[in-house]
Amino acid sequence: LLGLNAVTSLTSIIKTYGLDGIDIDYEHFQADPETFAECIGLLIKTLKKSKVISFASIAPYADDEVQRQYIALWKKYRNIIDYVNFQFYAYDKDDSKANGFKHEKQSQEILAAH
Repeated sequence: LLGLNAVTSLTSIIKTYGLDGIDIDYEHFQADPETFAECIGLLIKTLKKSKVISFASIAPYADDEVQRQYIALWKKYRNIIDYVNFQFYAYDKDDSKANGFKHEKQSQEILAAH
């Protein structure tokens, strides 16, 4: 029921405002990785199937909890995810660009491996 409510609400917003995309920025996880993967994955799948969206990207960043959530999503729904957009802004201000690229490379390797 909750998933249907999200699909119905987002479909209504997209159609009402003539949007060509949405960004669900979900960063503070209250659920286990499998629940997150199922909720977001089914949302993407349903919106694509009903042709409300045609493209889906995910945007993980270098945080252990975030990585666990997005790896679970990638493992189960990689066939409907079109693009992975790593979030560089999610680093501490004293972090170096080189360190950021190192983490980005690690993240892509993690997702690619799964």
